[in-house]
Formats: sequence, structure tokens, C-alpha cells
Amino acid sequence: MRANSRSIGLLMMLGLCSGAMAGCGSSSADDERLQNEKIEAARAEGRREARAEAATKEATAQARKLQREVDRLKEGTGGSAAPTKTGASSTPAAAAPASGNSCGGGVSAGNSATTCPFSLNVADVYRGSDGASTIDVYSPVTKMTYIMSCSDGTPTVCRGGNNAVVYIR
Repeated sequence: MRANSRSIGLLMMLGLCSGAMAGCGSSSADDERLQNEKIEAARAEGRREARAEAATKEATAQARKLQREVDRLKEGTGGSAAPTKTGASSTPAAAAPASGNSCGGGVSAGNSATTCPFSLNVADVYRGSDGASTIDVYSPVTKMTYIMSCSDGTPTVCRGGNNAVVYIR
């Protein structure tokens, strides 16, 4: 009997709701307003997600750029982790007398840290660059590429890499 009384109560409640929609449910204007609010909330969430994705992409691009710079610097310093700018001294390469080990062809290795094969590559790259002040030069000894800063003059002096100095006449 209890089950029947509950069922009767539910049926009466449903009857009341269907007869008086405004009291038990929402009107179509309210439904439309709620639907528009949901749509606007979804749009706002989409905009937030798009901004977050754009920020993530930008951060990733910056991280890749920094990693390439770190890799380039490591190559120029013979693999050391020292965060120094290879090939670019804080003072311009000053003209100095062509001293050191003569490598032939008007090229001299300026110090003991500079080999003739590297010095000759520096001269070739510099001469082929139409006098660029900064050049990238491969070392056949270390099998790495170094940045060299060159000052135009007589002789031309290029400095960089692992404290390399090259004189070019």
C-alpha cells in the first residue's frame, strides 16, 4: 500500500507540474537565456584556452631559440658550458703587427692557441665575405665552427673562437 501511495503522490505532482508550467519548470525565454549564457561561457573558455595555447607556443619558440643560441655558444667554446659569447670580444679587434707563426699566403697564426689550418680557413672565409666584420669559420683541427670578429686594416686582425688570433695581409 505504501508503494501505491507514493506513486499516487508522484502522479499528482506531475499533474500539477504539467498544468502549471510556470511554477514547476522554466519558460522558453528562460531556457533561451540559459542556453545563451552557456554558449557565452563556452566561448569565453575557448578564448582563454586559445590565449593559453598562444602563450605556450610563444614560450616554446623562445625556449628553442635560446637552446640554439646555447648550442651555438657551446660549439664556439669547444664544448665548455661557460656562457661567454664566442668570437665577439668586448673591444673591437685592434690592428696588431703580424706576428706569430706564418702560415703562408700572407696569413699568420697570432698565438699558440691558433693553428695554421684554422688561420688559413679564416683568411679564405674573410676574403670571400667582402670584408664582413663577423664570420663563421670551421676548424679542421677541432671539427667545430667558430665565430671570428675581424677588423679591416693592414693587417686585418680576426679574433674569436678559443682565443684565436689570425693576421691577414
